[in-house]
Amino acid sequence: MALESTEQLPLTPSQQERLERLRMPPATVPATIRLADQIDEACDVVDRDLVRVAMARHDEAAAWAVLCDRGWPDDVRLDGIDLTEGFGWLAAWSEFTSLPLEVTTPQDRKKLAWILERLALCEAPLKQTLPVGLWQVVGVLDAMGRATLSCALHALVACVEARTLHATAVARREELFERFALLRHQARSLGVRAPIAPQDVRAWRATALVIRGMQP
Repeated sequence: MALESTEQLPLTPSQQERLERLRMPPATVPATIRLADQIDEACDVVDRDLVRVAMARHDEAAAWAVLCDRGWPDDVRLDGIDLTEGFGWLAAWSEFTSLPLEVTTPQDRKKLAWILERLALCEAPLKQTLPVGLWQVVGVLDAMGRATLSCALHALVACVEARTLHATAVARREELFERFALLRHQARSLGVRAPIAPQDVRAWRATALVIRGMQP
């Protein structure tokens, strides 16, 4: 499995050392150090996933609360909802809110008419997709009603994205089990006991320290 990079986060001193060793010829790095580096790198992936999952759960809970406040029924699932028209509507609404409060020039009036047409085109299929309870809260599709719909759609997108992020992390867990199983086998070949669960990061890092301290 190709482990993830540290993305744009600053490297810690230990991560910088590992990066430097990766650039060195393999024959110049002791096998014990390479194994310890692999364990620490895998632990970094677990740590990042745990943070992502926690953030996804928080974001999903916050977005779901907004959705429910805008009339989304508790028993209506988000699975399989097509957000295409929602994204199109939000793009048009963003342009609408960028217009001046008083539309006076012919150019602005033409742009307003074009935006309102785009909004209406997106709203027709959205009325078939989104639950009735939400539309009851939205009410008339004037500026106020559309502002409510905008809030609901932003929350819907945030909720779906958070669930997708969480599902991705869960799916990656199986790959991590395979990765740590190999690392555990390599550690045992050196006479070092290793934990079973990938989530036991503290114990895995302790195992890496033991292996790092072994004489090559």
